[in-house]
Amino acid sequence: QALGGKVILNPIGLQAGSCGFTLTKEGEQLIHPYMFKEKNKQEEKNQDNKEKENDKKEKESEEENVVYKLLNHHNDIVSELPPNAFTVASSIENPNHITAYTQISSSSSVNNNKDEDDEKKESSSFKKQKVAEKLQPCGEVKMITFQSHPEFSTNTGIDVLKDILTRTDVPKLGAEWYEDIINKFNEVNDDWIKFMIYAIKILWFSN
Repeated sequence: QALGGKVILNPIGLQAGSCGFTLTKEGEQLIHPYMFKEKNKQEEKNQDNKEKENDKKEKESEEENVVYKLLNHHNDIVSELPPNAFTVASSIENPNHITAYTQISSSSSVNNNKDEDDEKKESSSFKKQKVAEKLQPCGEVKMITFQSHPEFSTNTGIDVLKDILTRTDVPKLGAEWYEDIINKFNEVNDDWIKFMIYAIKILWFSN
């Protein structure tokens, strides 16, 4: 909200445990260069141009509705994004599971009196900037937010989440609800690691 968006209580209620989401078109543009880099590199060695094009169309069709899952525990959602943000991943239950924020304004950082150190910094970051431009067609991303908890997927995180569920939710929602949530923990695979790596790489190349 401090950046101009809006946060409200989720009309659907508490989202806990394994929650799925799909990438938006903008999210695919942002994430896919990282997600499929190694796979595409190998495929390109073994296919001619016609085969590549057919494979690309087939892959895009398959990946369009891929559901990724992370562990969650939240009652609220971001219902409106700030003007400098776009949705990376969403679901029916949550319109903004993952969001990315581009730079608000570059005018405040302009300095016509550049010294030698400034020029060296610009020179050393030139390659990184070019990579960012190539891999971020949606714009230069400065911040990424998750309406989920990737850290819950660690061993310690799972224990913390179970404790939260037991202390705050079981008294209201019951033991049967708790067991159902726990049984779905296994739905979350290593997507949480991948998305953390993608986020770090995206932000590294942006800053």
